[in-house]
This record gives sequence, C-alpha cells and structure tokens, in this order.
Amino acid sequence: MTDLQPRHVPAAGRQNAARLLLAATLLLGICLAPACGTRPPVASDASSRATDLYIAKRYTEALAAAEREAATSSGIERERAALIAGQSAYALKREPEADRWLSPLRTSTNDEIAGNASATLGLIAADQKRDGTAAALLGEASRKLKGDDAARAGLFAGDAFERLGNRPQAVGLYQKALTDARDAALKQTIQERLTGRFTIQIGAFSTRAAAERALGQNARAFTRAGLPTPAIVQTTDAAGRPLFAVRAGDYPSAIAAQVAAAKVSVKTTVVSSKR
Repeated sequence: MTDLQPRHVPAAGRQNAARLLLAATLLLGICLAPACGTRPPVASDASSRATDLYIAKRYTEALAAAEREAATSSGIERERAALIAGQSAYALKREPEADRWLSPLRTSTNDEIAGNASATLGLIAADQKRDGTAAALLGEASRKLKGDDAARAGLFAGDAFERLGNRPQAVGLYQKALTDARDAALKQTIQERLTGRFTIQIGAFSTRAAAERALGQNARAFTRAGLPTPAIVQTTDAAGRPLFAVRAGDYPSAIAAQVAAAKVSVKTTVVSSKR
C-alpha cells in the first residue's frame, strides 16, 4: 500500500480519509487480498465472499456475508469473519456495531486479528475525539502487528499523543514505526513526523498575481484566528516549474499545523516547510 497520509491533503477531512485507508490497509495486511498471493484458510465460500465484497467496497453486503459466516463457523474462521464484519461496520459508520464485533477479538491468540481489531477500535476512538483511548489501542495494535501494518498503527498512535500534547510519547511511537516500516513513502511520512517542520498552505499558483489574489482574499481570516499572517513563498512543482505558494506559520509537527489550520474557515493543506 502507499503512504497512508499524503503530505498534501486538505486539513478538513484528512483524518477520516486516512483512518478509513488504514482500516482497509490493516484488513488487507492479513493477506485477505488477492494481491497478497494467498488467502488464509476459510471455513466456507461465505467467508471468501465477504472478503471479496469488502475489498470491492461493498460494505453492506460484506457485513451481511461476514455475519452469516460468523454464525456458522468457530475458532479462527469465526474470528476472521468477525473481523470483516467489524471492519465493514466501521466503513459504514456504524461504530457501536463495529465495537460489538471487534472488542472480543482484542484477546485473540492470533496477533494479526487482535492487532487489526485494536487498530480499528483505536480509529473509532480517534473519530470520537477520545485521543487517550485511541493512543492506547493503536499502540497496542502496533505491538501485535508487523511491518507496514505495525508502522501505520504506530503512526496513528503517535498522532493521537500529539493531539494530547505529549510529544515525547509521540516521538517514541514514531521511532518504532520508522523501524517497522518497509514502504519507502510510509518511511518518509514517519521521518517527517520526527524531523520535519510544517506549514499551512492556502494554495500554490503558477503566477505571482494569482498568489497575491489568494493572499488578499484570505489573510484577514488568519489574523482573526490569531494565526501568523500568510506570505508568498516561491517553490517548484514535481517537474521543477516555479510555483508561488501562499503559506502561514511554521510548526514542529503535522498535527500541530492541522490543529492551527482548523481555526480558520479557509480551505488549506498542511505541507512540509522544506517544499
């Protein structure tokens, strides 16, 4: 999978989109997806059907199929079906139902299932702004999962600690996540959490005139919110062409920049200050 949280993403809606991507990524990390090359043992075609439906983002059908499988199986097969049911319920924003399926799985003897369940429960807690619970559950998941799945869970656990204002705990989780990560883009995202500086970007334009218009239209909103006044910064796009970005502030973490950006009713992105 690719970077679970792109460096250029809208401040509004970033967390929900990234969390849902993590939930999908974690489920696929159990090698339920065809891309893994193999499937886990399943009790019946119903379990395989539920998995295929989930991968196809047909969550209502996936939930129904997984419920049927859970009712007619036992042991690890039932736990896998319950995981798909809980993940599907989460994707459908049916959090109480997801909790009912996933909470018992935290004590599974299968670390992948237990870790996935803890991770999704942590995402639910984060959605509900229960960051202390989110940090604990996602940290638990990062210890049970492996590789990029562990890294993603650790990344989100660190972000929860950032929102709690606990930078030392966040740094510890980011460091572990960096060790766990295999994907290059994911490693870069984690590294930026550790060493990067971030800023709020209103937009990046091909001409200075366009940037000046955006600056004039939005500067007052930042002043009213008590944030630094935006300025025009010359940068380049991926092809090396000049861009004129309108940016405000310099923050030690992406989370700190996101918190600040949420104070203004302006569409923004959080980007690395180095760009």
